[in-house]
Amino acid sequence: MLDTSGAVAGQRCARWLILALTVTAVALAACGETPAADSDSSTDAAHASEKIVIKTSAKLQGVVDTGKVLGGSVLGASPFCRGGTWSGGHGNLRNNWLDKNFKCPDGTLRIAFDPRTSKGRTDSGPWKVLSGTGMFKGLRGSGQMVMVFGPGAMPTEGHERFTGTVVR
Repeated sequence: MLDTSGAVAGQRCARWLILALTVTAVALAACGETPAADSDSSTDAAHASEKIVIKTSAKLQGVVDTGKVLGGSVLGASPFCRGGTWSGGHGNLRNNWLDKNFKCPDGTLRIAFDPRTSKGRTDSGPWKVLSGTGMFKGLRGSGQMVMVFGPGAMPTEGHERFTGTVVR
């Protein structure tokens, strides 16, 4: 007659050992993932999108247009480019997109836009960030713009509104 009690006890110990090692491995893996998860969360927070609204006055002067950044312009919860100016050119970019360079106290922001839709005294179309310096360095984003022209047969002034989202 064979004594199998030792074999059965050995199998139970082996199962418990495997279970204990599995639980330990899972616990260690979870602990090992915590810093990565925390760093991913901080990275996501650093790259959270922010609302941007840029309001401008525009003087259309032919090849190089100019204007001022108006109050009510915001980037996230802060004023955007308070006291800033802009200049922009026609035909400097491919596909008939226009460029606009904002000069702000804390950096510069260059965007491109395409006023592809015209209805009466209004142009509208998409815009996107091209580059930035200072606090705008690394900024990416896009949105929609609307230009409302002033009175007259050939208006040379108007107001623009660029709305969209950006990430740093």
